[in-house]
Amino acid sequence: MKKGSKILAALLGCALLCATVGFTAGCSVEQPHTHTFSRVAAVAPGCTTAGNIQHFKCDGCGKLFADGNGKDELTEAAIVVPAAHKMVLHDADGEHLEVSNGKNEYYQCSVCKQLFGDRAGTETVTLSKKPVPMFTDRTCTSDQDFNGDDVFASTKVGGVHAPITSKQFVLRFFMGFNHDVNALKNYEPVEVHANIHRPDYWQFVLYYRPTERVVQMHLGGLNMNLTAEQTEVFKAQNGLYFLFVCDNDTVHLYMEDLEGEPQFIVDLPGFMAVGDKEFEITRMRIGHFNGYFADEKHAGVIKDATIALDTTDLDAERSNPTVVPPEDDEE
Repeated sequence: MKKGSKILAALLGCALLCATVGFTAGCSVEQPHTHTFSRVAAVAPGCTTAGNIQHFKCDGCGKLFADGNGKDELTEAAIVVPAAHKMVLHDADGEHLEVSNGKNEYYQCSVCKQLFGDRAGTETVTLSKKPVPMFTDRTCTSDQDFNGDDVFASTKVGGVHAPITSKQFVLRFFMGFNHDVNALKNYEPVEVHANIHRPDYWQFVLYYRPTERVVQMHLGGLNMNLTAEQTEVFKAQNGLYFLFVCDNDTVHLYMEDLEGEPQFIVDLPGFMAVGDKEFEITRMRIGHFNGYFADEKHAGVIKDATIALDTTDLDAERSNPTVVPPEDDEE
């Protein structure tokens, strides 16, 4: 056999061998890859953890696909479902709440209950209760020697008084006069009463006697004088803003200074103790009684009543400023 024929025969033999066994160390012909798929179930995202869509992953090469046929390949990013809160928008004003960012609305995640100032969940906030108006803004005056208007008349619902039954609440109100107390003459002492109707009767009286230039208070069975500094606040405003901070059986009584800061006056233990009857406050009537100077131009005043309660049931009704109350036709 000639030399050229021998070389040709060797090449043909090598080709035949490669075709028979695939490839050898001397051959590098790659065979097509056949995918073997495993289904990856969808995972819902959490509030702070990402999820993923359903997809298929090849056990051999690790590639990702939308279906088990290997037609639509996916990227790693395409299968991710971002973490997200399920936000519910709340009206803070309608719920009588203050939001720490000063806005009138907030968002709450219905899953983790976290509070946010924005729908995207980038700003966390806190909430606090705020005193809320009675049904209507009212100024109650009395220039006669009998019980006058009921400060809580606006809390009637369907003609029925809605009492305060909570033993934890804060009641804020102004009590004083509609005239300049500094212009009173020595023979013109004035007084104003807040007569609180519980199962019994509790009287809060504010006296001002020009001859003594001091404010006196009658608190149930307790009589006391305000300090000279507290009396100056009274004279500057023709009255005082009071805070009744009721905590179970005790009322912590405060007055506000001219900057609106509460100043402690006295504790009133036993305020909630009414024998075997259930505690409730049904009315707070203004009064102006015998022996003291009073006419239409020199009337006692209770106004700016606000209340914050530890519950949101009647309590809710009392705090709803959108309801127009019926007229109080009782004496």
